[in-house]
Amino acid sequence: MGKMALVVQNIEREGPGLIASVLRERDLGYDVVGLSRGMRLPKTAEKYGCVFMMGGPQSANDATAAMVERLELARSAISSGIPFLGVCLGMQMAVRACAGSVHNAQVKEIGWKDAVSGSYFEIELTSHGRADPLFNGLSDRLKIFHLHAETVTLASGMTLLATGKTCANQVVRIGDVAYGLQGHLELTEEMFGTWLNDDPELKGLSRNELESDYRAVKDEYESNGRGLLSNFLGIAGL
Repeated sequence: MGKMALVVQNIEREGPGLIASVLRERDLGYDVVGLSRGMRLPKTAEKYGCVFMMGGPQSANDATAAMVERLELARSAISSGIPFLGVCLGMQMAVRACAGSVHNAQVKEIGWKDAVSGSYFEIELTSHGRADPLFNGLSDRLKIFHLHAETVTLASGMTLLATGKTCANQVVRIGDVAYGLQGHLELTEEMFGTWLNDDPELKGLSRNELESDYRAVKDEYESNGRGLLSNFLGIAGL
């Protein structure tokens, strides 16, 4: 068997979702490290072909031994040139690990739609994003699901690939093969249902509206998610 993928799961409900589906379809093995289940991170990711670092309710600024360990794994993987994809908290950890910063966003982005305008959250590719292989075959504007109150400031060596209306730094590349997405493109229907049941931020919104919004974009959303993930695995040579 060739190199496997490493999936770092910060909380049980925020699993790999579509990532697992795409990996299985490509006959790629993967290890999931469920940190909320007491599993331990590997010291390095050097044996893996790529790393996925998922979301969670923690902050990349947390002054805990657990966060220090996660930041160090992200830093070592990225500095070693291991292809890396961070999602939400995973993106923020990657940015902070590589000398950027994490801070409160001006607007908390939650759900499918902007609470003020009522329009779907979208990311829009920059000129760098349009030229990046991560977005091969995808539109310049992509609907995305959000669940975050913090955002990032980029450091040297980071390239902004996509922006958003209320949160500017939505997709970033760090170096050549490490990426971070502020929003979520990995949701499956089952996973979304779990989030609606368990996530305190989502429980404060209308479940009927969230489910209706999801049904309206499900096919487009999953197609884009699969496309981006397949592109990432292509970048990783897997």
